[in-house]
Amino acid sequence: MKLFEAVNPLLERIRHAGKKSWLIAGLSVFIIIVLAIVVFPESATIATVESTEGEFIIDLLTRGEIDALNSTSVSLPRMRRHMTYKIIDMAEEGSTVKKGDFLIQVDNAEALQNVDEAKDKLANSKAQLESEKATIASNMAQLVSQLQSERYSYQQAELSLKMMQFEAEAKKQEYELNKKKADVALKQAEEKIESQKIIDRATLMRAELDVRQAESELREAEKFLDALTLTAPIDGLVVYQEIFTSSGMKKVQVGDSPWPGMPIVGIPDLALMQSKTTVNEVDISKLEKGQNVIVTVDALEGKNYYGKISRVASLARRERSTNVKVFDVEVTLDSTDTQLRPGMTCECRIITGRIQNALSIPLQSVFQKDGKTVVYVQGGRKPKMREVTVGEKSSDTIVITSGLNPGERVCLRDPTIPLSEVGGESNTVAPKPKKKRQSSGPSGRMIIM
Repeated sequence: MKLFEAVNPLLERIRHAGKKSWLIAGLSVFIIIVLAIVVFPESATIATVESTEGEFIIDLLTRGEIDALNSTSVSLPRMRRHMTYKIIDMAEEGSTVKKGDFLIQVDNAEALQNVDEAKDKLANSKAQLESEKATIASNMAQLVSQLQSERYSYQQAELSLKMMQFEAEAKKQEYELNKKKADVALKQAEEKIESQKIIDRATLMRAELDVRQAESELREAEKFLDALTLTAPIDGLVVYQEIFTSSGMKKVQVGDSPWPGMPIVGIPDLALMQSKTTVNEVDISKLEKGQNVIVTVDALEGKNYYGKISRVASLARRERSTNVKVFDVEVTLDSTDTQLRPGMTCECRIITGRIQNALSIPLQSVFQKDGKTVVYVQGGRKPKMREVTVGEKSSDTIVITSGLNPGERVCLRDPTIPLSEVGGESNTVAPKPKKKRQSSGPSGRMIIM
């Protein structure tokens, strides 16, 4: 910058000089520029940033996945009979559904046959009941007729006995005997009717029980048939679950035959969303429920979602891919929108602390030299190395507690290392973040020296 400031007046003089003078001066400027590039090749391309004082945010960056806070599973019905489930139709995954909308159709040919058989059984049971009723009525009519006949005979015998009171004793005894016979026959007819009533009641109860059982079987068959058409229990999004197959775990699809009772669809409630992430065991002591979190979704660049830590796992688990111990952490989002979907990859910026009136610079501008922590401060013809004391740091910013003043500009790379070697082994306090993101703390504007 200073080189161009020095050359600029010379260029003004060239504009007002003659042709010969212009050629000489132009050649001089060219030589100066070439010498500057040769002598100062590195300092001409070093980016700097201004140290700033203000609130410093201590954060922790983690990677996670968006999920619904509440989700309802939909399972295949449990069988009470031998039957193989086979999926023949499915709603499109990712589609939005309302309560009662179609999700999955299981092959129901066998279930339809079971319903038809249950209907036939019910019809036969009802017909048998009516037949039993008719038989009972017919038999009872005969018994009643016989009873009436026996009662009439008894009355006749009783009347004849009264008329024989003045007849001979022998004749009288004959009529008394006839009366006793009629009396016995009448009682037998009455007892037979009572006995038959008991038998008839049992017969009817058995026939009615058969009807009720057939009705129950029909209801069960129809209920089972309806259960083979899976519908959404709530409003939400269609997300198919993975099932175990002969070729391994995979999402359910048409033609699969899942086990009875197996959950095959999840319906997440999109009204309440969360981020599920993990934190390394060395950082878990920094976390607690209620801490503020800024969530950015990879697929929705430029949008921030805000939330709070709602759960920190009590026990660590090992990551299968790295064998590192981590703790599961859940972040409930304060709000959501139609763009947010379960399964989206996200970054969680967990705010673990704040420091007021802190002087901070980017992490990439702090270096280790001979066991000392240093920065390179802009000044004069080339940056000057200065030892500093550092404090708290965030994902990409660090606090300077001594050795640097607010407003001073520091280099974002080590100027003692040739530009051609930058990108090799780093000697900074912490690596530069790979992902471009909003700064964790106050930062200045970068310029080119």
